Amino acid sequence: RCTFCSNPQMWTTRWIARDPRLVVAEMADYVGRYRVENFDFYDLTVVVKRAWIIEFSRLLIERDLGVTWQLPSGTRSEALDAEVTALMRRAGCRNMSYAPESGSIETLTMIKKKIKLSGMVRSVRGAVVNGLNVKANIIIGFPQERLKNILETYVFIVRLAFAGLHDLSVWTFSPYPGSELFEGLRRDGRIPEFTDDYFFSLLSYSDLRTVRSWNPRFSDSRLKVLRLIGLILFYAFSYLFRPHRLIRNIRNILS
Repeated sequence: RCTFCSNPQMWTTRWIARDPRLVVAEMADYVGRYRVENFDFYDLTVVVKRAWIIEFSRLLIERDLGVTWQLPSGTRSEALDAEVTALMRRAGCRNMSYAPESGSIETLTMIKKKIKLSGMVRSVRGAVVNGLNVKANIIIGFPQERLKNILETYVFIVRLAFAGLHDLSVWTFSPYPGSELFEGLRRDGRIPEFTDDYFFSLLSYSDLRTVRSWNPRFSDSRLKVLRLIGLILFYAFSYLFRPHRLIRNIRNILS
């Protein structure tokens, strides 16, 4: 039900899982037919039920397909404790993304993102210990956000770095057509007609050079600086807590 996401309107909020045996059978078919070696699962929320991901992982281990798989889209953390992520690693999972979006409880309430930040940190820590490469996605600049909320997100970013998170993206909010926040901005007259400029502005969420702010408290340039601060904070503390990663990256660049 996240207010920044258009999926509730596009697909509804109903979650339906395929039988994990059918998923593994389809994977086996691709391996046999096309010699596939890796699978990326781009489902909006892959992991909801703990029992499902456990059965899926165990079936993959039993079939021994010799493949790797990733969860790049940003999944939830409630079902992913250390026991589950250890099983996922054995089954071939190598990379996984979480989608906390914010480290501010007030912001999470406003955008209807129902997660527990402490549980997210525990899940990240367990996944890292079990050998997974873990990333998280953060969004700042929601229309009602205040500087206080972004500062709280900075604190959460440092917690994630301490937990061992490997990579972090800090996006800026973009009002997708069909989302609840988009409709609110449209009613307030803050979104013009659907011009090329508007659609191009939606791409600014991932562009470090160009940022479009939809928050009256932050100018475009100020939001750009706040985004850069978030990225710098994460990588500075990540390398401070684990300097061997910095050394390894330097070696990779020079080799």
